[in-house]
Amino acid sequence: MDWERWQSGKWPWVIVSLVSLLACANAWTNVLVYDDAAFAVSDRFASLGFSDLVRFFTEDLWAATGTPAGLYRPMLLLSFTLDVLLFDDWIVGYHLVNIVLHTAASVLVYGFLRYLLSECGGQSRDWSGLFALLAALVFAVHPVHVEAVNSIFNQSDILVAIGSVGGIWWFLRARESNPAIAWAGLALVYLLILLSKESAVTMPGIAAVMLWMTTEGNWKKRVKTCLPVFSLLVPLAIYFILRANALIAPAAGLEETTTTVASRSASWPI
Repeated sequence: MDWERWQSGKWPWVIVSLVSLLACANAWTNVLVYDDAAFAVSDRFASLGFSDLVRFFTEDLWAATGTPAGLYRPMLLLSFTLDVLLFDDWIVGYHLVNIVLHTAASVLVYGFLRYLLSECGGQSRDWSGLFALLAALVFAVHPVHVEAVNSIFNQSDILVAIGSVGGIWWFLRARESNPAIAWAGLALVYLLILLSKESAVTMPGIAAVMLWMTTEGNWKKRVKTCLPVFSLLVPLAIYFILRANALIAPAAGLEETTTTVASRSASWPI
């Protein structure tokens, strides 16, 4: 078999997709687990207008349940809205979305690692393709992803994975031809995945490491290449401002109201 021709074609992508789909087949069920019942098939996402969608960016993830948890993930709420519009009360459809998203993440891992290993891994193109395929297959079937795939609520983990891997891969390929667009695009992706889950905060560090690895030359040139990563502080600042407005201000107002009520109660005659 002509391995070089095979691994540069479509079959590695097909294999990663099929293995990922097969590994997650038992997640395609008609049941809700953990916190899913509070979000899937919920009246909260029915007949929403534009103002309702904007409100997602100004409230706690659990605000509608009356028990705020200090979580700010408006992009996850928008994802739930789309799921409800597509599937209504067909629970199987919600799980299908998670399976497809996990498959997309696995395919992106393969493409990203293949690119990274061919650029700076020291292997030939043949070996880099093989190692990337093996790593992507491990990622696709690894049990650490079970909760993220099976629980609709934990879809945010998959969204962060897709944004991080896909965003950095695209950025590394685009930065040479058009660095301004590459950095702007990476900043936008960073903001979106921050709005999906807090764990995305580490993306600038990962981007800096990838830049260091893929840049040729001495350490001074590598440092200079990595310096623009500080521009990602802009979307990070935007995120913290939005988060503070959604979580800290309402919490302070609630605490003030509680204190006022308590003081008035204490002054009432018994």
